[in-house]
Amino acid sequence: MPNMSDLRTIKTEAAIENAMIELIEIKGFSKIKMVDIAKQAQVNRNTIYLHYETKEEIIISILKKAYADQAFLDDLKKVQTQRTGKKEIRSLYLSILNKVEHDIELYRILLTDPNLLGYVNRFLKYFRDEIMKYFENSTANRVKLEYIINGVYGVLSRWVVNAFASKDEIAEQLTELFINDIRKLKR
Repeated sequence: MPNMSDLRTIKTEAAIENAMIELIEIKGFSKIKMVDIAKQAQVNRNTIYLHYETKEEIIISILKKAYADQAFLDDLKKVQTQRTGKKEIRSLYLSILNKVEHDIELYRILLTDPNLLGYVNRFLKYFRDEIMKYFENSTANRVKLEYIINGVYGVLSRWVVNAFASKDEIAEQLTELFINDIRKLKR
């Protein structure tokens, strides 16, 4: 059981991060100052500096926490095996879509503020590197992972912003594309 100090830290960081997200939506990232975050989070500005040196660190923390909650890694491990079937691939895409849908407002805010694209791209690199730790770093694995990450990122960012199809439709289409393109790569 966490002690009182740990709980206070968790609560304070959550308030700061939630305030940051709210302010991005209201003002845009580039116009936010630490004093704005403190006011929105109802904490002292010095309190923020105990947890984060810059507003950029707050964004990185938000992205890392979003990544840490990824439930689809088990499905991704199945896709890396030689005998991956349509069912496992579709399950992977549905896991990703379910996670994104759960935090869709966060992703919508992060993907629509042009001043955050650099952080999102840096996070994607971090995400790739973290995923590769789970798998043999072979060319075949790298190609599959790059395909999955880049393809899914492109589709998800448009889905988050425009809500153009259902999760099931997207998962089915991504699965078909994946299967057809991986077959071509194996030739």
